[in-house]
Amino acid sequence: MEEAIQQLQIADKGDPLFTLFLGDALADAGRDGEAAAVCEKLPPDNPNGIRMHPPGPRTAGGAGQVIQIYEGDPGQRRVGAALGCAYARTGRHQEAETVAANTAMNPGAMGVVEIFACLGDKERVFDALDRQVAVGPIRIGWVLLRVDRENRGLLRGDPRLKALRRKVGLPE
Repeated sequence: MEEAIQQLQIADKGDPLFTLFLGDALADAGRDGEAAAVCEKLPPDNPNGIRMHPPGPRTAGGAGQVIQIYEGDPGQRRVGAALGCAYARTGRHQEAETVAANTAMNPGAMGVVEIFACLGDKERVFDALDRQVAVGPIRIGWVLLRVDRENRGLLRGDPRLKALRRKVGLPE
């Protein structure tokens, strides 16, 4: 993980696309403060057209900030996932469900998996992942990291996780 972060820090100097990957890698490593600082340097009108939300809104206060920033703009997959999770964390489950339904209509609908994880709904996480196995091991692995980031240990120990990893070609 540290080597990947170092390489992304080098790449980030030449292309803002790598800012997104660097922020994600830092958050996956549990370095939320650094990840938030990286997110802050990405301009809202970046050439990739992707908005990045700071990681770590796992508290009601942090989730409240995400809601304030993104409410009314849930159309983008990552924004939808962040907003849906923020609603779930603040007890606004019906709004989280609405965002999940809207996010599921987007192509590649992987953000919905994150929302289901934030809602603690293991069954729907697995159902959504099973519908997406065709995207392959890299994308499924990426989403599994997000699920664990949003709800640590939710899938751990479930035999369906081992079966899913085997089905898409990920190591156990």
